[in-house]
Amino acid sequence: MAKQKEIPGGIIQIGLGSGQSVYGRILNHGDVAIYDFLAEDELTVFEELLKFPIIFKGVVNDSGVKRGRWQIVEVVPLEESLKNSKYFIEEIGNPDLFKIIENGHVKYGCRKEECYGLYVGGAWAPERVEEVVRDHFSGRENPYIKMYYAPFRS
Repeated sequence: MAKQKEIPGGIIQIGLGSGQSVYGRILNHGDVAIYDFLAEDELTVFEELLKFPIIFKGVVNDSGVKRGRWQIVEVVPLEESLKNSKYFIEEIGNPDLFKIIENGHVKYGCRKEECYGLYVGGAWAPERVEEVVRDHFSGRENPYIKMYYAPFRS
């Protein structure tokens, strides 16, 4: 696996086994967005891909893109809607307070209500992201997504 530089707008191919892949984009702050599109064959035209909804957005540790587990197959400049990054993380020791990380800046002491609609922060292992995606396409509830988003379910 060759090392790669995280280039905002880079389209990454994520192999799921059995000849299937999903594709995502490298965003501005070490995060990625994964599209709701399961490919049986390798894509060569990416414009249609970008019309699909995003099923996962999060920060992934270096072994995903930088160390080459997920190959960059194309670079398409980011559209405005993907240029900003905003996530939440639970405050350690206080389950009622959260941090919101927006474009690399941290706001402490946030209430749960401020986190609605945001993706969970933290650095995901690429294997976990692949598991989340497999579960999505198999119609299974993912235990990590369930655990991280439990405070936001009624």
